[in-house]
Amino acid sequence: AMANLRSFGGVENWTPTVNPTQDIGNSLEAVHTTNAGISVTTNYRFDWATLTSITAWRYWSFNPPQDSDGTPLDIYYNAADTHDSQWSEEIRLTSNSSGPFEWQAGIYLYNQDLFDHYIVHQFGADVIPLYNSLIHYGAITGTPVSTTLIPELTGAQVVENTHVQDQNQAVYGQGTWHITDKLSLTGGARFTHDKKNGGSPIDLSGLPAGVQSAALTAGATSTLSNYGVNGATSGYPLS
Repeated sequence: AMANLRSFGGVENWTPTVNPTQDIGNSLEAVHTTNAGISVTTNYRFDWATLTSITAWRYWSFNPPQDSDGTPLDIYYNAADTHDSQWSEEIRLTSNSSGPFEWQAGIYLYNQDLFDHYIVHQFGADVIPLYNSLIHYGAITGTPVSTTLIPELTGAQVVENTHVQDQNQAVYGQGTWHITDKLSLTGGARFTHDKKNGGSPIDLSGLPAGVQSAALTAGATSTLSNYGVNGATSGYPLS
C-alpha cells in the first residue's frame, strides 16, 4: 500500500524497511527542555527560639516536536509545549531551650501550575492517500475518503490544552519531653489541606468541517496504529 501511495494522491511512494541505526523521519525531531530553581533559607535567632524561613521556586519546560508516524511519509506530526512552575514557603519556629522540653511549630504553603499545549495530531498530506491505499489493497475495511479533502486536512491540528493547579497548605507542631536522660516522649500533629484541579479539553476546531467524519478520524488513527505506524493513536476519539 505504501509502495503505491502516489496512485492515491500521495506525495511519494515508500517501501517499508527495517534499519535500527537510521532515523527515517521526514520532519523535525528535537527535544528542548529547561530546568531552573532557587531556594533561600533564612534563620533569625531569638534568645528563646529560632525562626526559619525556607523559600523555594522551581521551573521546568519541555518541547519535544516529533515525527510521530516514524516514516518518511507525511502522515502525522505531534508536539508539546509544556511549562510547569512551583513555589513553596515554610516558616518554622524552634525552641532554643536545652531543658526538659523542646518544641517546634510551623506553616507550609505550596503552589504548582502546569500548562501544556499539546498537538495531539497534525495531519500530513499522506493521511488520506494511505488510508485509501490500505483499503484498496485489502489491509483494512472502510469507506474511501475523497482526495479533494487532502489540501483541507494537510496541516490541520487536533489540540489539547491542559492546565492543572495544585495548592497545599499545612500547619504542624511537635514537642519532646525528656523525662529522664534515657527516656523521652515525643508528640506532634499536622493538618494538611491539598486541592488539585484542572482540565484537559480536546479542541477540534482546527479540523475542516468536511474532515470530521467517522470514516477518516476513527479509521485513519486506528488503521495506522494497527499497521505499525508509531504514535498514530492518541487514545481520544477525534469526532
